[in-house]
Amino acid sequence: MTQITPVASHVAQNFSIGHAGSDVSPVAWKVLAERGLPIRGPGPASLSLDPQAELLRSWNLENLASYWRPWASMVMERSPFLWFGLRPRWSTAWGVLGAPRLHHTIATGEVISKEAAGEYALDVFPPRWHPLIEEALAYWRGVPYRHEFSRAERARLTSEFVLEVAAAAQELPTPG
Repeated sequence: MTQITPVASHVAQNFSIGHAGSDVSPVAWKVLAERGLPIRGPGPASLSLDPQAELLRSWNLENLASYWRPWASMVMERSPFLWFGLRPRWSTAWGVLGAPRLHHTIATGEVISKEAAGEYALDVFPPRWHPLIEEALAYWRGVPYRHEFSRAERARLTSEFVLEVAAAAQELPTPG
């Protein structure tokens, strides 16, 4: 259990005081402590932040189990037209770049960007996933991609990849 006290939270257009969602976590606190930029007031180094590095691995494993696995299962169970809606490439990028970010953090203790997570996934996961990962990276970078997936194929592959990433993360040794 994290000892980080939520002060305020911002998700999309919603701002909450004294409550927080996923933005108060060992991951967010680590990023703030290491890379936070003060806009007004003191810098992160003077705030005595404790990102609770000992919880980083378990928090990410729990996030894969409680968010990413159910997300992938819903994508598989629902019609690709309903789930991916009008943004199929965005949905692919969300899953294919999101889950490997957590895998990387579990493996190394470091937090990386979604683009870096795509590059990491190309290095770590089998070549059969490379066209999907390259598609996600192309979307994220705002460039066209040469391979077109059908909606059904895109949904199935995205789901299967996220589930494989989550399963592989469970097998990772504790960094040390």
